[in-house]
Amino acid sequence: YWAHGLITSILTALVVSILASLVTSILIALVVSIFASLITSILIDLVMSIFAGLITSILIALVVSIFASLITSILTVFVVSVLTGLVTSILIALVVSIFASLITSILTVFVVSVLTGLVTSILIALVVL
Repeated sequence: YWAHGLITSILTALVVSILASLVTSILIALVVSIFASLITSILIDLVMSIFAGLITSILIALVVSIFASLITSILTVFVVSVLTGLVTSILIALVVSIFASLITSILTVFVVSVLTGLVTSILIALVVL
C-alpha cells in the first residue's frame, strides 16, 4: 500500500512539475513575445520617423532650391532687361545727340558761310556802285 502512495506521489510530482514547467514556458514565451513586439513597434516607429523626417527635409530643401533658382532667374532676367534698356537708351541718346550736334554744326557753318558770302557780295556791290 505504501508503494502505491509512493508511485502516486511521484506521478503527481511529475505531472505538477511538467505543468509548472509548461505554464512557466508559456508565460516566458508570452512575455518575450510582448516585449519583442513592443521593441519591434518602437524601432519601426523610430525608423519610420527618421525616414519621414529625412524625406521631408529633402523635399523642403528641393522646393526651397527650386524657388530660389526661379527667383534668381527672374531677378537676373529683370536686371539684365533693365540694364539692357538703360544702355540702349543711353546709346540712342548719345547717337542722337552726336548727330544733332553734327547737323547743327554743319547748318551753322553753311548758314554763316552763305550769310558771309551774301554780306560780302552786297558790300562788294555797294563799293563797286
